[in-house]
Parts: sequence; structure tokens; C-alpha cells
Amino acid sequence: MCNDCKLELRLAIIKSGEIKNTFINLKNSKINVIFTRNPPDVIEYRIYIFIKIYDCLCQSADIINKYYTKCILVVMGISFVSIVFNIFYILNELVWLLKNSPTIEDVSFLMFSLHQTFTSIVNIMCTVTMCNDCEIEAKKTTILINKMMIQEEDENIIRKLHHFSTYLLHRNPKFSACGFFPIDNTLYFTMVGAATTYLIILIQFTLSTPDTNKYASTGSGNSTIK
Repeated sequence: MCNDCKLELRLAIIKSGEIKNTFINLKNSKINVIFTRNPPDVIEYRIYIFIKIYDCLCQSADIINKYYTKCILVVMGISFVSIVFNIFYILNELVWLLKNSPTIEDVSFLMFSLHQTFTSIVNIMCTVTMCNDCEIEAKKTTILINKMMIQEEDENIIRKLHHFSTYLLHRNPKFSACGFFPIDNTLYFTMVGAATTYLIILIQFTLSTPDTNKYASTGSGNSTIK
């Protein structure tokens, strides 16, 4: 199914490119050229090609939501947990470094936590950005089609554009993680709020412990991490 969708998308793009080149040659040429299709037919055919391209993109979004939504949920969950705990470790390490002289182990652990946090943030941003950009372009398509309906005078073309606009209204590419939450820019606000809440809880648990030092010395002289 995915291969068929990609094949239809390639054919539609090739046909659309051929028509575009025809218009460019007609614009640059100073002599009259006879085409097998008159301009209204060419415009209607281009609308048909655009509908096919848009439908293929929606099918691709459906395939991603069907076969890769669990992978997306796992990646987003692991990245979120990694961000929360690594930020907590970074804050805890910075507080310790302010009170004590830093060692190589402390600096190494701090750099490792920063790297893990940065990697997790990049994973989330890449996934959300690609999904959100796809939805934004779909909304732009709806706006452009509506503008074309206002400017167009041919009734047949207006009717096809109206059908295309109705199709855009009922079929939009949307992405979600197993239906738990949509993958768009609103996810940033949700994650920031949730991460802040969990960090406050972790900090409260840390402050409620009797020993506030990073290392607790035992009676035998050995040291254990808190």
C-alpha cells in the first residue's frame, strides 16, 4: 500500500511538472502553439493532479498513524522521561558544585546529562516539527483553493475547486501518538507544563530527605551516593 501511494505521488508530480513546463514554454515563446487541451481543460487537469497529490499525502499520514504510531509514542515517552530526570540531575549537580569544589567525575556527569537532555529535545523537536509542518501546509492549501474560487470565472473550474475545497474540509493529515495526544506545536506547551510539575515533585522529595549532601559518609569510611 505504501509503495502504491508513493508510485501514484511520483506520477502525479511528473504529470504536474509536464504541464508546468508547457505553460512556461508558452509564456516564453513568441509564436502561437496549438495544444491538444485548451487552457480550461489544462487547469481542470492540474486541479485533478493536485487532488491526487493531496490524497497521496493524506494516505501517507494514515500509514504513519497506523504502523508507526506506537514507535512514536515510545520515542516521545522515553525522550520526555529522559529530559525530566536529566534536568533534575543537572540542577542537583549544579547545587552540589556551588557548595563544593568540582571534580572530574562531577564535570563528566554534568556534561553527560546535558548531552542526554539535548539529544532528547532534538528527537522531540524533529518529530513534532515535521508533523506540524505537514498540517500547516494542508491548511495553506485550503486557503489557496478558496482564493482561487474567488478569482476564477469559469463555472466548471469553480465547481471543481469547490469539490476540492469540500474534500480538504473533511480530509486533513493529522498525526497522533496512539490517540493519546496530537503531535503538533501544542505538544511543547503540554510537555513543558508536565516536566515542570514532575521537577517540582522531585525537588520536594529531595528537600524532604534528612541528608542534603550529595555523598553520605558511612561509619566504615566508605561513601555512598545519595
